[in-house]
Amino acid sequence: MTEREAYTISSLELHLFFLRIMKEHAFFLSAGSTPVNADFSRGALRFKQQFETLLSRAINLGNGIVRPEILKSCEIVTGCTLTAEQQTESLTGIPINKKLTHMEESMNASCSPNVTIELSHHVKQLNQQTLILLNGFLRFQESIVEHVQSCRMFTSNYPTLIDHILREAIYYRDSLMALDNENCNQNMHHKADETFWNRIMMEHALFMRGLLDPAENKLIVQANTFAETYAELLDMATEKVCDCEEAATEPLDTLAETEKFRDFKQTATIGLTECEIRSIILPLLSDHILREANHYLRLLRMQNCN
Repeated sequence: MTEREAYTISSLELHLFFLRIMKEHAFFLSAGSTPVNADFSRGALRFKQQFETLLSRAINLGNGIVRPEILKSCEIVTGCTLTAEQQTESLTGIPINKKLTHMEESMNASCSPNVTIELSHHVKQLNQQTLILLNGFLRFQESIVEHVQSCRMFTSNYPTLIDHILREAIYYRDSLMALDNENCNQNMHHKADETFWNRIMMEHALFMRGLLDPAENKLIVQANTFAETYAELLDMATEKVCDCEEAATEPLDTLAETEKFRDFKQTATIGLTECEIRSIILPLLSDHILREANHYLRLLRMQNCN
C-alpha cells in the first residue's frame, strides 16, 4: 500500500468513528443546557449539524474503501444505535439525523480498495475542513468549561464529562494532524494511546456510576469496580518503563478488562433501550460509550497482533 493510499484510508476510518462521536458530543452539550443558556444550546446544535454534514461526506467517500475490520468492530454503529437515536430524539425533542445511521449500516468494506488520486484529493479537503471545524468546536467547549468552572453556567453534564469530551476532540485533532503530516503508522504511540483510552474508560465507568439511579445498587457497584480497574491500568500505562517482556503481556490484561467492560456497557445499553434500568442516562449516551469501547478493543487487538 502506498503512502497516499494509507493516508486516504486511515483518514476515512478516523472520520467515520470520530465525526459521529463529535456530533453526539455537541448533542449532549445542547441537551444538558438550561433555558437561560439557550445561546450555548443553539451553538452546540450548529456544531452538531456541521459534523453531520462532514460525516455524510465521509460515509460517501469511505463506502467500499474502508477495511472490513472497521465495520465489523461495531465502533461506527452498533445494533442499538438506531433505537437509541429514536428514543433519545423522542425524550429530548432534539432532532437527530438518523439517515446517517442507515447509510453507515449499508456501508461496504474492501480488502483491496480502489484509492484514486481524485479520492485522495477529496479526503485531503475533508481533513482540512474537519480541522477548521474542530478548532472552532474546541474554542466553544473551552468557553463552556470556563463558564461552568466560574459558576456562571449550570448544566446537567458533569464538569468532568465536559472536560472529557474536550480531550477527545483534542485527541481527534492531533490524530488528524499526524495523518496530514504524512505519519500514517497506525501502530505509533501505543503507550500514549493506552494512557488516553484507559482514562476515557475509567471516566465512562465513573459517569455510569453517578448517573444510575441509587436503587440500581448492583450496577453501581459493577461500574465502580470497572472505574477502580481502569485507574490501576492507567497507572500502569503511565508509569511503565520500556520493557519488551512487560509490554508483551500487559495489553492482554487491558484487552480482557476492556472486553468485560464492553459487555457491561452493551448490557446496560440494551437495558436502557428496553426501559429496564433506572437512570438519568440517555440511551444514545450509553450507545456512544459502547462504541468507544469497541474502538479501543480494535486498537488493542491490532496492537497485540504486531
